[in-house]
Amino acid sequence: MPVSVACLLAASTPKAGHQAAECEDRLAIGPDGLAFAVADGASEASFARLWAGILVQRFVEQPAHALEEAWVTAARQAFVQSLDWGRLPWHALEKLRRGSHAALAGVVIHPEDGSFEVRAWGDACVAWVNGETVSCAPFSRAADMPDRPYLISTVPAQNDEATVWPPAPLRVKLLPGITLVFLMTDALARWFLAQWTAGLQPWYDLVALDDEAALAAWADTARAQGILENDDVAVISLHIVNSDEVDVSL
Repeated sequence: MPVSVACLLAASTPKAGHQAAECEDRLAIGPDGLAFAVADGASEASFARLWAGILVQRFVEQPAHALEEAWVTAARQAFVQSLDWGRLPWHALEKLRRGSHAALAGVVIHPEDGSFEVRAWGDACVAWVNGETVSCAPFSRAADMPDRPYLISTVPAQNDEATVWPPAPLRVKLLPGITLVFLMTDALARWFLAQWTAGLQPWYDLVALDDEAALAAWADTARAQGILENDDVAVISLHIVNSDEVDVSL
């Protein structure tokens, strides 16, 4: 089945009044251009940006076993090895004992069978659009997104407390034509779902963004309008074509 994948946008922007280096939402793209991930580091935790960055990088490098116990253990080891323990003050050590946490959403494209795989944990989301068919996982309404979701933790016992761990991957068959796929951290996902359930087509706003500056400008406007909460944002927008007997013009 002829399938092609193009990344339209892979960008992040911090909450208003913060610098790019303070953005705790991270993203990564695999070297083969078929694996993608976004993660939202929990701001109340120590080194949340570092933990989120490790998770997305590990996902795109080893997506087949994402969120399995050994996979998370290796990610946690990388996190521990990245810290300069001798320079950390006592209060930072105390926060680290309580764990760092992040939400994660990842997509792996399988051109060989015309499908893609979705893994999502916490309140990061993946939405996909083909014509009038719109789907989103793990939530389909903004109202369903919890205020305090289960997050991937550097403390193993906190992962064990989750209702279902690890989350099962969702395999999605590509429909003929163009499928737009969006990986979004929580603030953007809430906006997307609220717009969609209101009868609007928020995917057109996202496909119009072509770089980080455009995302930052759009986010500033949306926050001023009160339709996007003031939080870090990360997004990857994909344009996937299954060109089997269809007109693929956008």
